[in-house]
Amino acid sequence: MFLPRARSRRRTYALALIAVTLTSLAACTRGASPPADPEVRPPTGWPSTLPADRGVGPIALGYVAGGVSYVVLDRGDQYLVPGDLRQGGQASLSPDGRWLLHGGTLYDAETGATTTVALAAAPQSWSPNGRWLLTACSSDGTGSRQQLLDTEAGSTLDVPELPSEDEGSCGMVAVLDDGNVVAAVLPEASGPVREATLRVVNPRTNDFVREIEVDLASILQGEESIAGWHGLHGMLVGPRGELFLRVHGDATASAIGVVISAEDGSPQRRVDGPDDRGWVPVAFDDQGIVIVHGDDGDGARVSVLTPDGAVQPRHQLPPGARLMLVPGGVVTV
Repeated sequence: MFLPRARSRRRTYALALIAVTLTSLAACTRGASPPADPEVRPPTGWPSTLPADRGVGPIALGYVAGGVSYVVLDRGDQYLVPGDLRQGGQASLSPDGRWLLHGGTLYDAETGATTTVALAAAPQSWSPNGRWLLTACSSDGTGSRQQLLDTEAGSTLDVPELPSEDEGSCGMVAVLDDGNVVAAVLPEASGPVREATLRVVNPRTNDFVREIEVDLASILQGEESIAGWHGLHGMLVGPRGELFLRVHGDATASAIGVVISAEDGSPQRRVDGPDDRGWVPVAFDDQGIVIVHGDDGDGARVSVLTPDGAVQPRHQLPPGARLMLVPGGVVTV
C-alpha cells in the first residue's frame, strides 16, 4: 500500500542529506557561529594521573570540571592533573602541547619528566617552537620584574627593562623562537593607535637587535586601535614569521586583530571574528588564530580562524566545565 512511495522517501532522504551537508559547510564560513562538535566531556570512569615514568604525547586541551583537573591528549585520551589548574594563575601549555606548566611544576609530556620552576608572575607569551615562555610583569617591592623560562633547561632568566628613555616600563610583550623578546613603543597621541615601533632585544645581553615599524592606518577604520591606556591590547607570535596584534575600540566593526610581518611590520591581513560576538583570540598556530568563546551558558568553545576567514571548530566543553589550557594560549575566559 505504501510501497510505491519508497522511491519518494529515498529521494526525500537524499535531499535531506544534501541540505545537512550544505548547512554544515555554511557553518564553517566566516561570520557563522561554529557548531558545538567535537564535544569534550569528563570521562565516566576515574582516569589515570599523568605518569611520571613515561610520556603521553602532545596535550590538546586542559579543563576543570567538578573540581577535578583534566588534560585531553591529541588522540583523545584524558588524564588527571595533580592539584588544581585554577590555583596560582600559572597554568599554561606550550604551542606544541609538550610542556605543561602548573603549580610550580613543568611537566614534559614527551618524557614524563617534571621540573620545579619558580615564576614571579603568570605566563604571558610562548615562543612558537615551545622552548621559551615569557611571564607577565610582577612587582616584589623593589621594582617591576619579568622572567623568561627556558623549558629545555628548566631555568629562568630575569628580563631587563626597556632602555633608559623608556624606563619604568616592564613592557616586553612577546618572545620569539630564538629567545629574543619584543617590546612595543607607542606614539604619544590621543585617539586610536595605529602605529607602533616593536623593539627586539636579546634578554641575555640586553643588546638591541632590531626595530619593526608598524603602520596600520590603511587597514584599520573608525575607532579601531591596537593599544589603550595600558599598552598593546595583545600580541600573539605565529609560527611562520608573523605577528597578530589584537584590535579593540569600535563596537560596530568585526575586526579582532591584524596579522603583520615579523620582518618589516607590513600588514598581511585583517582578521574579522564570527558574527556572534564574544570570541577572544588566545593563540596563533599553523592553522590560524585560535579563538575562545566562554561564559555563554553552553560551555567554552574553541575554534580557529583560518587565513581565508573560515571558522573551524575544535572543542566544546559542557556547562559547568572551565577551560584552562589551549596550546600556546593564555586563557582568561
